[in-house]
Amino acid sequence: MLEVIDNTIEYICSELEIKVRPKYWNSMSDEDLMFELVLSILGSQVDFETAYYAARKLRIKNLLNNPTELFSKNEYEYFIRKSLSEPISHESFNHTLKYRFYISKANYISVSIWNIFNKWGNLKRMLNVGYDAKELRKKLIEIVKGFGPKQSSHFLRNIGYTNDFAVLDRHIIDYMRLRGVIKNNKIHISNLSTYETFEKLFIDSVKHFEHSLSILDQAIWIVMRVYKKDRFS
Repeated sequence: MLEVIDNTIEYICSELEIKVRPKYWNSMSDEDLMFELVLSILGSQVDFETAYYAARKLRIKNLLNNPTELFSKNEYEYFIRKSLSEPISHESFNHTLKYRFYISKANYISVSIWNIFNKWGNLKRMLNVGYDAKELRKKLIEIVKGFGPKQSSHFLRNIGYTNDFAVLDRHIIDYMRLRGVIKNNKIHISNLSTYETFEKLFIDSVKHFEHSLSILDQAIWIVMRVYKKDRFS
């Protein structure tokens, strides 16, 4: 089974390298960067589809463009909470989505954006400081409310700041178990030091693929999601 999964991962990697257009943070607008930051905040404990369309809704309502100039912090949190509490519908899916954690995530978004804007002026200026990728990941964990190592890595990868981080979600962890890299049924990645330990284990275990991490763990995420769905259906 592992050989079949690895062959499928290799195929998906090749497809992604053709189809996925890489992003470069220094050529992105601050609103684009804000979208990716908010998506990473909203994506914690929520499926990607719901988080993506929730973030998209905030963007359509112009809540990701110069918020500190348009609102007070309390006003901004209110409008974020109101938008996230509303059902999400879109022509690309035939059901209505509802974002569950709209109260806490509205607070996370408003606090985080005010932290960034009060210190650097906007998100792009923060990125332009020139932090080393590991230093910036740590900095984001400190100032972005609700950000852990996974969310911080996800954001920096999505904007093309680095390709050297792994996004260790449950599908990646399950793949590591399948390869025998992780023996325990339950693991707790509670801090950055532990995350970096498992990140190194993952990177060492997938060197045979010879693809960038940004492509590779997307492919593993896709394959393991389908594999587990078929296995338990």
